[in-house]
Amino acid sequence: LERQKRSAREIERRGHVALVLLALAVCAAVVAGALGIRAERFQADAEAARDEALSRQTALEASRIRGESPNLAAQLSLAAYRMAPTREGTSALIDATAVSSPERWLGPDGASRLAALDDGSVVARAAGDGRLSVWRDFESLLEDREDLAVVDDEPGLADVDLVERDGRVLAATGGKGHVSLWDVTDRPAQRLADLEVDAGTPVNAVVFSPDGQRLLAGGKGEVLRWSLGDLRSPDPLPQLPLDEDADVLALAAAADGTVYAGGSSTGITRYATGGGRTERLDPVPTVRAVRSLALDDSGARLAVGLNARELRLYDVEGDRLSEAGTVRDFGSWVSDVSFSPDGEQVVAASFDQNAYVHRLPDLERVEVFPTAARVTGTLRVGERLITASQDGVTRSWDLTGPVIHRRGEPVYQLSTDRAGTVLSAVGIGEDVVSLFDLTEGAPLPLPSPRAPAGETLWYAGAVAPDASFVAGGTEDGDLLLWPLDDGRPREPVQAAAIDAGITGVDVTADTATIAAWSEVGTEIALLSRAAGGEPRRVAALPVRGTEAARFDASGTILAAADDTGHVGLWDVSDPVAPRRTAELTLDSVATSIAFSPVADVVAVGSEDGRVRLWDVADPSAPHPLGETSDALSAVKGLQFSPDGALLAGASGDKFVWMWTVSAADLEVRAALSASGDRMNDVRFVGDRLVATGDDGVVRSWLVGTQDAVEAVCAGRGDPITEDEWIRHVMGAPYRDLC
Repeated sequence: LERQKRSAREIERRGHVALVLLALAVCAAVVAGALGIRAERFQADAEAARDEALSRQTALEASRIRGESPNLAAQLSLAAYRMAPTREGTSALIDATAVSSPERWLGPDGASRLAALDDGSVVARAAGDGRLSVWRDFESLLEDREDLAVVDDEPGLADVDLVERDGRVLAATGGKGHVSLWDVTDRPAQRLADLEVDAGTPVNAVVFSPDGQRLLAGGKGEVLRWSLGDLRSPDPLPQLPLDEDADVLALAAAADGTVYAGGSSTGITRYATGGGRTERLDPVPTVRAVRSLALDDSGARLAVGLNARELRLYDVEGDRLSEAGTVRDFGSWVSDVSFSPDGEQVVAASFDQNAYVHRLPDLERVEVFPTAARVTGTLRVGERLITASQDGVTRSWDLTGPVIHRRGEPVYQLSTDRAGTVLSAVGIGEDVVSLFDLTEGAPLPLPSPRAPAGETLWYAGAVAPDASFVAGGTEDGDLLLWPLDDGRPREPVQAAAIDAGITGVDVTADTATIAAWSEVGTEIALLSRAAGGEPRRVAALPVRGTEAARFDASGTILAAADDTGHVGLWDVSDPVAPRRTAELTLDSVATSIAFSPVADVVAVGSEDGRVRLWDVADPSAPHPLGETSDALSAVKGLQFSPDGALLAGASGDKFVWMWTVSAADLEVRAALSASGDRMNDVRFVGDRLVATGDDGVVRSWLVGTQDAVEAVCAGRGDPITEDEWIRHVMGAPYRDLC
């Protein structure tokens, strides 16, 4: 019995020890688990901090190269956002959608030249690696392309031309000691003939006659010619000599048989070859070497690109040429010129790494397309501009890109109707108010409103919420209303408003009440109009030096700023008897005002860069909700998104700010810098944000980050290479971004 008792006590003791050991093991396991979780958390935090730092650094690099390589910058912006959706990464991604960014096709280094049929159905590229690339039914550089090995020897191909003849599309290529003729109508293309050229002859230019019956090639001090009666056995024609033994770098052929040749000499040699005659015409002196020539479809205009950093335009009348204008805003030689198919623009490539589009006949610059290397060829194909560069990259730019409007003077105000169908832009210049139709895929310019005889338009404009009219003002203080017919202004109605030049107008949602004011005035005029009727002044608010005033969504409250740092809230439910219900006090002058479309909230931007929110559910007792001082200069324009979730602001610090609106605060979502100049106004239009400023450009950004991701991926063409990644991204492994 005693033995059993001792055994039982021993078993009990061992059980206690086991329990203690188990407890200790459990504790150790818990501690180890906690330490492991903490270590994992520390590691996750460290990785997140690293990713955020990489995102910011890559976004900065994207912004740095945006001006010279927008495609690569867009892909780097996407990389920054993929690393971490930081403010900088998000800003860079959204900024990428506000810049014309081309689709790209990478190729070996070397100059390339381009050609296309007038309707853009066939496009060809001749490259320094000896390949001829042909696109049929052109839509994308990466699709439906046929690559043909033409020559194997250096320096490859120097030029290409296309012509349509008898239902067939012919291509001609030229290079050192080489001219060949191809039928590229269908795939596979057929080599028709290799034309006889001396082995050392530099053929830098080839061109068909407009009817496709003759082919010309630039040689050494002469123009080589062939008759194409038999495409498989062209007949040589007498050569056309130049004055000196110089390389022919450019050729053009007119329908009447006139041949133009230019090169390392200092003028354009001309021959009349029509009607069975071959007669040398008077040369056209250019002083500098001619690098490119192009005739428009009518043969009435000749464009000449020179080593003198000039593009010259000539009017052609028979055998006589007269200068019709010169463009001198190039940074280097003009390597290629062409006319748009409609003859309304001239396109130029330059060794300054840009392609340019100028409007005819005034030669005003329309757009600049930057690349990372000398541009050796460019042409317009439909609504796209194609460029070829010395770095071997071919780029395709969408001409209906994010830039809506470009003018040489600042633009101060933007306005749209409720549905976003008409946009107005107010600025300095002959057309004070510019209008655009936004109902199509690309904004279309509309006729500008004109002042009545004897009146001068002043700097104000607002589209009515229902797009029934656009309001503006005169230097003498009269209000003008132009009825809109499908966006096109008719003759205006006029009403006296204030005693100073009108610099701002706003219209209530029902279009029944209009406010007009001046930055140098002493009052704000309220004008009433019956449906479709003429406006008449019914009241005046004693407010001096107003920079900003806005109606709320109901049209019953007007917030109006004065020049002393106050914003008055006015009950204008009866515009004949307005009354001030409260006053908001700021530390500096209010420069912009916006009401939320879905909440009783007003946002006020001021000269010191602050933006403040007030709850105005009770207009007689407003109370502040929050403020932000992110902007470093005056906030000149403000607008809420249609759902009230975002607030956008245009600032003099050259940023367009976008904030997320919470119940009582503003948090920066993006700081957009694609414009690069002082910003003056913003508007949400559909899925885009439109802004403008002192650079005179009205451009748009996609608001949604997923929309921006899809846009970058859809338009990038060849993806960022590993070499580009290593050069521009520090510390992150290469990855496919799309």
